[in-house]
Amino acid sequence: MTATIDSTRRKYVAGFRIHDAKELSFDGSAVDPLVVIRCLGREYRTEVKKGKVQHCKFEESYIWNDIHVTEAEFNMAYIEFELQSANVFFRNDVIGCGKVQLAMVRKRPNHSYNRKQLQLSANTQLTAKLTVSVWCYGEGDKPPVPEEMDLNQEEVDAHLEDLNNAVIGHGGQNNISQFSQFYHIFVQVHRAEQLGGGEETYNPYVSVEFNGHTLKGPAAKDTHTLAFDDAFRIPVVTPLFADSIVIRVWDKTWRGDQLIVQGRLSFSLLRMNALNPKWFNFYGFSKAEVTDVQALTGHGEYAEENAYQGRLLISARVNKVPGQSGLQKPDVVKGMPQEEPPSNVQNILCDCFQISGCAGSEVYVSISLGNKTKVSKEGKRSEESPDDHTQPGRFFFEDDKGRISPLTAIIPTNHEDQLDVIISLWSRVTSLVSEADFKRIGFLRVKVRDIKDWRGETGTPQWLAMRPMAHLPSSTEPGSILVALAKSPETVLTRGVPNVKPVKFVLRCYVCQARNLASESSKVPSTFCQVSCAGEVKSTKVEAFTSTPNWAELLTLDISLQCQLANLRVYPEPIQIIVYDNIGRDVFEMAADNVAQAADVFAKVTAAAAKGEDAQEVLEAISDQVGNAGDLSWGFEQEKKLDLKQVGLDYANYVKDLGLGWTGDVMAQKRLGAVVDGRRVLGRAQVNYAKLLHPLVPTKMRPKWIKLHGGSMGTKHTGDVMIGFELTRVKYAAQFAPKPLKPPAKPCLVSISIVGLRNLKLDDGWEIHKPVVQVVVDDLSDETKKGKGKGKGTGKGKRATKAAPQAVEGNAAPKADAGDGPKSNAKAKAAPKAVKGKGAVKGKGKGKAKGKTPRPVKPEKTTTVVWDATPQVQLHDRDTNKQWTVNGAQGFEFLTVVHMETMLPKLPAYDPDLRFRLLDGDDLEGAPLAEGRISLAESLPWVAPARARRAVMAKDEYTDSEMGDPADGLPVSDADDDGSNYIEVTLGNQPAKIAFNKKDKAMFPPSVTAVAPKSAAFEAGVRAGDWLIAVQKPGDEKARRTHSWNPADASGFIEETDQNKVRPLILKFRRKVKAEVHVRITQGKTELELVQDKDDHPPKIFKDTSKEKIWRKAGVSTGWRIVDINGVDTTEMTFKNPKLQALMKERPAVFTCRPHGLALKGAGDRAIQEGKPVLLSGVATKVQKEREHKEKHKDGAMAFLRVPRPHVVLPSVVNTQHLNIRAARGGVLDVQGMARFYAGAEVKEESENMRPCVQGTIEDAMPPPVFRNIRLFSGPLEVGQIKARFKVITPADKAWMKRPKVISDDQVFFNELLLRKRFKLDQPHAIRVRCYILRGLNISGANSGYGNPYLYFGYGQEKVFHQGKRFLQDVEPRFFHTEEHDVQFPEQSLCEIGVYDYQENGKDQLIGKSTIDLEDRFFTRQYKIWMRAGAKNMPMEYRAMISEQMDYNTGEVNKLSKGSLEMWMELLDATTAAEVPVSKLFEPPSVEVEVRCIIWGVYDMSLRLCVDEYGDQRSPISIRARCALDCKTFSGSQSLVQETDQHDGSTGEGEFNWRCIFSRIAVTKGVALDCFLTLSVWEYFTISRPELICEAMIDVKNYCKQVAQDRIMIEMDSDVPLSNQQLYKLLRAEKMGGPEMYTIEGDTNGQGGNDDDSDSSDESDEGVKDAEQKAAADVEIPPAGYMKITLQFFAQTEASQSEMKAGLGRDEPNRDPGLPYPTTGRSWQYTLPAAEAAIETIIEVSASWGRKGRCCSLCVIFLAVLVVMMTQPTRAGTTECAGVFTQSCYDRNVCANCYYCAEIQNRGTDWAAKKKRLCVNIFSALTQSIDAICSGKGDCNLATGTTCKDPAEQDETMCFVGAASVVTTR
Repeated sequence: MTATIDSTRRKYVAGFRIHDAKELSFDGSAVDPLVVIRCLGREYRTEVKKGKVQHCKFEESYIWNDIHVTEAEFNMAYIEFELQSANVFFRNDVIGCGKVQLAMVRKRPNHSYNRKQLQLSANTQLTAKLTVSVWCYGEGDKPPVPEEMDLNQEEVDAHLEDLNNAVIGHGGQNNISQFSQFYHIFVQVHRAEQLGGGEETYNPYVSVEFNGHTLKGPAAKDTHTLAFDDAFRIPVVTPLFADSIVIRVWDKTWRGDQLIVQGRLSFSLLRMNALNPKWFNFYGFSKAEVTDVQALTGHGEYAEENAYQGRLLISARVNKVPGQSGLQKPDVVKGMPQEEPPSNVQNILCDCFQISGCAGSEVYVSISLGNKTKVSKEGKRSEESPDDHTQPGRFFFEDDKGRISPLTAIIPTNHEDQLDVIISLWSRVTSLVSEADFKRIGFLRVKVRDIKDWRGETGTPQWLAMRPMAHLPSSTEPGSILVALAKSPETVLTRGVPNVKPVKFVLRCYVCQARNLASESSKVPSTFCQVSCAGEVKSTKVEAFTSTPNWAELLTLDISLQCQLANLRVYPEPIQIIVYDNIGRDVFEMAADNVAQAADVFAKVTAAAAKGEDAQEVLEAISDQVGNAGDLSWGFEQEKKLDLKQVGLDYANYVKDLGLGWTGDVMAQKRLGAVVDGRRVLGRAQVNYAKLLHPLVPTKMRPKWIKLHGGSMGTKHTGDVMIGFELTRVKYAAQFAPKPLKPPAKPCLVSISIVGLRNLKLDDGWEIHKPVVQVVVDDLSDETKKGKGKGKGTGKGKRATKAAPQAVEGNAAPKADAGDGPKSNAKAKAAPKAVKGKGAVKGKGKGKAKGKTPRPVKPEKTTTVVWDATPQVQLHDRDTNKQWTVNGAQGFEFLTVVHMETMLPKLPAYDPDLRFRLLDGDDLEGAPLAEGRISLAESLPWVAPARARRAVMAKDEYTDSEMGDPADGLPVSDADDDGSNYIEVTLGNQPAKIAFNKKDKAMFPPSVTAVAPKSAAFEAGVRAGDWLIAVQKPGDEKARRTHSWNPADASGFIEETDQNKVRPLILKFRRKVKAEVHVRITQGKTELELVQDKDDHPPKIFKDTSKEKIWRKAGVSTGWRIVDINGVDTTEMTFKNPKLQALMKERPAVFTCRPHGLALKGAGDRAIQEGKPVLLSGVATKVQKEREHKEKHKDGAMAFLRVPRPHVVLPSVVNTQHLNIRAARGGVLDVQGMARFYAGAEVKEESENMRPCVQGTIEDAMPPPVFRNIRLFSGPLEVGQIKARFKVITPADKAWMKRPKVISDDQVFFNELLLRKRFKLDQPHAIRVRCYILRGLNISGANSGYGNPYLYFGYGQEKVFHQGKRFLQDVEPRFFHTEEHDVQFPEQSLCEIGVYDYQENGKDQLIGKSTIDLEDRFFTRQYKIWMRAGAKNMPMEYRAMISEQMDYNTGEVNKLSKGSLEMWMELLDATTAAEVPVSKLFEPPSVEVEVRCIIWGVYDMSLRLCVDEYGDQRSPISIRARCALDCKTFSGSQSLVQETDQHDGSTGEGEFNWRCIFSRIAVTKGVALDCFLTLSVWEYFTISRPELICEAMIDVKNYCKQVAQDRIMIEMDSDVPLSNQQLYKLLRAEKMGGPEMYTIEGDTNGQGGNDDDSDSSDESDEGVKDAEQKAAADVEIPPAGYMKITLQFFAQTEASQSEMKAGLGRDEPNRDPGLPYPTTGRSWQYTLPAAEAAIETIIEVSASWGRKGRCCSLCVIFLAVLVVMMTQPTRAGTTECAGVFTQSCYDRNVCANCYYCAEIQNRGTDWAAKKKRLCVNIFSALTQSIDAICSGKGDCNLATGTTCKDPAEQDETMCFVGAASVVTTR
């Protein structure tokens, strides 16, 4: 579960296609279904379908392309499908609802789910199933490619084998229930605390949402802390397409419910591991600081949270249910009692000592844990800091003002449940728009587990770098705090000062360079880098007008870190890196200064005039002081192109922001304060550097590329900086010379072939008439001339500069000399120094300066190329360089080659680059208009490209393989610097002011008890506890040792020398260090054995040899070092040193010892020890450290389990592996034969007509273009490109392109003459562009939803619109359009292919477009190979239709795809294009298929649901059968729903003998076909509507495709099972022995909903229940009935032939097969309608004749009935139909007449068809013989007992078989 505020709003596209719905009605009544789709406040409704019961086809699509949400909102977003039943007068009924999570869809390989069956559910039950396709993608994602359209051969074979396999839902085919699993999710929110931070009260309630279910708990009243007793139960059936369980806490108000907090859990993770009660903590922003949080979070960038907003205690579990009958309804039930997570009491202890790097006059620190807060007292600004309180300074806490009282809280023991400790820095400072008492300017969230435990004393203070506040301007420095943090489970009453000492270090920062710096202004930035650590600040010089500065400076920071004396480790402060844009003073500041100056002059002149002085003389005197009259000209003389319009707009925005700022608008305040002292923050980075440089452990300095983060919220990637560090002790600094910033280099030649400028569109439509391109390349040679180089064209070698940014007050603008930048303690307010060169900056006073700043001083070489219409190298007199303008964008043709000899770094990590600066030839004094950069790292010939790519990759954090864990600190070999333990004090005329204990005459050496402040000894560093070890009076040759003195002796000596004024007097002291142990020996032997190592020093103790173990008792053990004896330093002595031997024999003696590895030079031993692979315990060092780290910080008891650690919180990545989902394969439309993927696909079969296809654009499958398009930027905006090709050659050789092994392209493109020849002579005058557009994929409207798309093409200024070929309301338009156009390079080299949305009212809107650089394609070798291989080898591609929209919050241009086009393109020489035929692009022709369905009858049909209004079953009933076709490609004349005649008196059987025909079903290869037949049986009534009894749906698409493909006829016979869901439930309940057990609308057996997971039930009850559920799952329910049918599939061309036509029903031509009238279920009136009419006529006539007429009528009726009976087929009996014939009767040798009569010569072995040809007609038998009928090939007339005569043998053979073996053929 996550709770974070990510305000970065991104754009997404979501679309869907509704295919079909199944199991619509449970009660058997017909419904009018429609689907309502909702997503993030959007809604779409499908068309209403009429009269559907079980199945329904929709096939509707829609797209939303205007989804603009944050990532957190997107991860919890769903697309909801609600199936409804339409009503006319009432509200629609909801059949069921299902959801698909958008995040899961987007993370699919193709960003889509295709034809997935979604289980719908209502509030009380599982209902229908919906087949849908969903796709979703965002910015930068490729749109989905079409899915594979090939036939599923396994499915086709199954359907051809048995028609029942095509029945949907029958026999397991397409039935997903066998893969389903059933679960219950239980989510319980136990408690909520301090909702909203506890600042206000709410009426809170909890809602849980998952898989279409939303449950809400009861609401509380006026509280922010409450407990819940309810649990949320949600049934789940997998597979499902959602994973996030969304938990929200709402505030119930009369204005509507307001969201307080929200989070999400993962179902897939809960299914594996239950979630025990766990605290989830929420963070956001304080309403006291940010009144409008939406304004802050809606800006478009991530805002880092800085305030506690409450927490929730949640538990969840997933229980598996054995079967569907065990599912219960979603409900809020009584929760189970749960134990809270274990907690303990902790006291957070905080001591603040110093604050650095923030503005203000006073500061204080607060710590917060939850809603508890403790604060320190105020700290004062130091005197060393600048007087201006708006400038950063240092602050100290006097005495114990920095000590914060303990913060006591109950904290969970589980680290993941713990709240963060928020440390805040508050400052009293005046802002631009408001003045507050104290304002929070920085914060830091610290994990409780990272706070060290209290060890009885205050720990080592550490520098903590504060994080900037999101609502404050980026110029507000958050500062750093020197603080000691600890936690203790017990109350700490007293805290002493930390047992630490400051240790001096030298931090060397090697600031190398930066790249891709993004400025918020529209100008190229002038940047400098500032590095701060431990309160020290240094800056580089300013690199003017470049986004890729190469500072190459070493910044040395002398820092002091606190050393813990207990373990002698220091903890370095994080290093802060800030890159500023030194924009200088704007026009308003200059105007204000000049107005003030003019007012001052006016006042002085007025005062002089009042005194009677000459005003002109006074004015001249003032002019001499301020300079000249030009100084009163508003200071704009250097701005030659002052845009007054832009000035006005800037001022209007300034006034607007000023007004909004006063009203509290957060973003306006941020904009107003973004620029302070003429500089703006571009980006920040923080480095945790933990590597110490030591003589015994040498390390390497490795500069690394790290990312800078800036922008409005400080979280946006704004560039990269390359920087390296070295940290060493001051005493070792001299041993390590600074590393050279100049890396090793190699001589090279960089050849650049410049084709020209493209798409140049400067700000405000400013056109450039004479562009100048300055080519800059890095050069590390010693003789490099800064800022100079050779030029080409006019203005050769000239290079002028723009005025430098004006200097500002204070230390805002860094100095530009070779030294360091502004220091934090600088008080002077001076203008920055200028670098050497023309136009040095001069000025004085408050930062005013004039002059010009030269081009940045960098190790680089430059060459200037000036555009001229007449080139220097001309092929002929008319050879010129072109200039053109297309759509407001300029283009210039250069066609020149530049060769530059240079020295490039050997190491690719230094990322050498090639830069292009664009200047205006009419204003060479101005700043660069734009700048572009491209890296040369991957082009270095001695480095593999992959290695170079890794070396220049920027990372979020600085990493080094030699660094340790910063939390472990850095071990130091000594607590002080070299010699710092020994202090020498020289006393002149002042008294000593040092006190010793006069009464102590035993202890030695003498220890100081007090030192007077401001005395010489105090200033030298002498403190109480230090020893006096030597004195030296005037005249003494050497100092007199005092180690044997006692304090009384020392006190007497000091008093005596003070009284006698013995001066100068030298006193030597030794500091007392807590880590040292002192052993005093007054007499006797030392009894100590040293390690016999002649090279080891200081001397190491081997063992204590004394009997009393005096050394052990004192705490000295083996391995300790002797660092001092009687005040003599022994750190440089070995055990054999004679001086050491003499010192050890002195008595009395004081031995000063330190632990092993902590004495001077002990780092060598420590390095050897730590370098051992195995410790003494036998465990590897790394293993041991990892084990301790895990036990202490991470897993506790679970650290060493072999199973993976359980994680129940859903990260941003959604895992679909557990959901039985496969990645779908892509496919393409088959236009001319088979299409295959060109890249990475396998081809199953080859074809001559096969066209390759690439996944994506063709540029993705081709090598890089011959010429690179290097983007030019002016600030953050791209203003054009420069098309160039470059190559690095080593060794340098300008004739390298003439070498024999050089590829032909290089020989041409790097030779200026050949280059111009290729473009001017060899290139065709015109290029024929043939563009083949097949179709659009997922093309949305210009705004959203459906559009009316049509194509447009752009060739430079020419636009071609095909408005007449628009497709209305279509998301997949099938264009099949060929576009030919002749273009000329280079002015028409950019080709636009796009789609417009036709608007009936208003202007057509652009949906999206794709731009193709035809020049790049034309010159690419791979493209030429494809063109030469033939038109069929040009791959198809998918080009995304990109829509560019401005984000007004961030100012960035969002690029979002609104679909794609399937297409390919050919480029031909226009003069010879006619020789290459145009590829025939046509829509694949459809093959029409005719489907005939013969319904013979139904049988075994259940009539259980045929009941009257009293519940009594009706029998017999009247029934009819229906056959309905659902196919969008059907275009026949027949009705889509065809009905048989009526069968009366049915008791479960029915006879129809009815033919249904559906002709002209179009089957197109490559196009999805959905074709279904719905067979149903309906009960008919005299008055009321018919009711459905049962039905079945058959998927016949595979049969249609097979017929269309093979052109064959398919005939399938089957007894199709019919179904009815209501009957199924009824029969299932009856077979289970009682009422229905599975009823999801209530609990099992009708019990109420108090589900506690059945924990209280015994195992036997659970076993019985499981057995019942398993038995219920195994119950076999028979179908509702069977329908006997014959399906025939013909190609339409065959079915339309005269001899193959057949009539509907039983109409003529009634053949193939002939359908007789049913013999049952019909009255004689229905069977003989003509006879009925004749009889009625006779009766009417006879009535008029009287009695004689009636007798005649009866006779006529009798004769008519007799005739009809004799002409109708009969069943078995004395005269029966010939269906009783055996197979032998069809043998030609047995009965030739029967053989020919049945026409079996063309029937093969189809015996069923033969039998239908033979029948018996009684009337015919009376008039004709068998031979006469058979010879005429009519119907055979075989009566009972008739024999067949063989004409050849004249044998009489009985063909009749007895009644016992009769087989019915109908």
